[in-house]
Amino acid sequence: MEADLQIGKEGWEKAVPEIRNRLKKRAELRIKIHQPLIEGRMRTFTQGVADQVAAQTGSKVVMVMGRTFVLRRVKK
Repeated sequence: MEADLQIGKEGWEKAVPEIRNRLKKRAELRIKIHQPLIEGRMRTFTQGVADQVAAQTGSKVVMVMGRTFVLRRVKK
């Protein structure tokens, strides 16, 4: 699955403004977490980050697979 955005070593908090901007332009966004951030806790860590990012951006988590998750914009 090709990612639209990657969360880097700075963490997901720094990526939230960029995710908000991209969700304004697109209905769905695929996001991949940088490998060193995960290290042995893939599924639960990715789900946790996805839930937190969704809460911060007003979107919902559609799918979590490995280091990648998909967010969908929620209609107002």
